[in-house]
Amino acid sequence: MQHERRMNMKNKHFNRYYLLSCIGVLIASYYPLSIGVRVIADMIIDGTVLKENYPKYIIPYTPICIAIIIGVLLMPLCIKLLKRFALAGGASIATGIFFALELLFEQKVVVSTAKTTVAQNLRLLNKRLSCQQPKPLPSLKIGRCLCAIYLQKAGVKP
Repeated sequence: MQHERRMNMKNKHFNRYYLLSCIGVLIASYYPLSIGVRVIADMIIDGTVLKENYPKYIIPYTPICIAIIIGVLLMPLCIKLLKRFALAGGASIATGIFFALELLFEQKVVVSTAKTTVAQNLRLLNKRLSCQQPKPLPSLKIGRCLCAIYLQKAGVKP
């Protein structure tokens, strides 16, 4: 009876500690995660990130935060599976996630110094291909339909 009560109290303390740890890590990671989401949204919508919209330290901060959050979330599983090697296992998983995200951000994020984005260029191209100009440029052989479909997928109104 006493052993069962002690185990129940131990689990209650661990659950409270774990919940507070998760909340603390999420609160501390708010800014790096928000800048990461903004950059990813710009990449999806425009195909590039304008230099003035690209935060200086996004590449280390966002992957570090994501790796720490995943490491904290996986800690109970690591404790259950790896027992006394839980910390080493969790740290190894988080480190692997960090390096994978670091490489992904470095290879996939395109920073542009141009003043116009892909969506803006497509909007201009759509205007040229429509009947607003007497003669579209001969080098622009992209159909208006394809341009409109791409703009619609990008969420831009032609």
